[in-house]
Amino acid sequence: MISVIIPAYNVQDYIAECLDSILNQTYKDLEIIVVDDGSTDNTPQILEEYAKKYPQIRILTQQNSGQSVARNWGLRESSGDYIVFVDSDDWLATNNSIEMLYEKITETSADFVQAGLAFKKGKVLTEYKIQSQGLTKGRDILYNMLEVKDLYTSPWAKIYSSEFLKDNNLNFIEGLVNEDTAFSICIAAKAKQVAYLNALTYVSRERDGSTSREASSIRMLDTMHKVMNQTRCFLKTNNLFDSKVSLLFEARYVRSMLYNLLQSAQRNNFKTLNNDHRYCVSKTDYMKLLPYRKQLPLAHRTLSYISQSPFFFFLTAKLMKFAGFKMH
Repeated sequence: MISVIIPAYNVQDYIAECLDSILNQTYKDLEIIVVDDGSTDNTPQILEEYAKKYPQIRILTQQNSGQSVARNWGLRESSGDYIVFVDSDDWLATNNSIEMLYEKITETSADFVQAGLAFKKGKVLTEYKIQSQGLTKGRDILYNMLEVKDLYTSPWAKIYSSEFLKDNNLNFIEGLVNEDTAFSICIAAKAKQVAYLNALTYVSRERDGSTSREASSIRMLDTMHKVMNQTRCFLKTNNLFDSKVSLLFEARYVRSMLYNLLQSAQRNNFKTLNNDHRYCVSKTDYMKLLPYRKQLPLAHRTLSYISQSPFFFFLTAKLMKFAGFKMH
């Protein structure tokens, strides 16, 4: 059995498309766990209708506590041999997405499999393909995740061994918006073998009103700082913070904070960006860790230099948005 875990909050316009994409899968031995995170729109009614019609759907309801709490509850309640995460406003790209993931993880005995994914905003679809072939093993998995090569931060477009997650007590940090970053790094640190699927399996909808877009920029910067500090402690506690991991991790910190600054600049006016920039410089480790940007790709290094001037960074971010540049 494969457990599909879906956190849901006020997604009345999207949840049907999400569920239909899962119910239409060619792989049928599915347990679909939807955790309603205290929705105040018609999401609960839609879920109830689906659950009455499809016995494989199980609805859990909690007071609004956040996506990480919902995912963790779904994990605890799951009984599948494998785990797939789907966000409630997204959908599986093809009818055989889960079948392809299942075949790859069973034939390779990997702890998890990374597949291709796409982001859709309006009518524009941006696809991210997997270039790696074969397997990544040992410490190279963590290096790959920290450098964001073929292992992406999001928990979607992956299938996980349930035994691997539960044996290593891997779950999401609760109460913080950027929980995906910590989860992705921790699973990479604990995994012994990862496989890749060079196929598009998942589409993420980029929209206003999603969890990350509703959070204030300062909250995003603050929680990213806390998430990275907790993740650093995790790596040190598990004796994984060697010299190479240290270089890559601190560069990843810079990259993650830079991403949040870019989001602020692209979504807000200059006054808001200036306030966010002041917070980032004074309340996080961004400036202290900037020397580690030498480990980043050229485009990110260049952007980090520009970020030291709020005005020029704001102009650059708006031009990048106009040109359709994405930093995932």
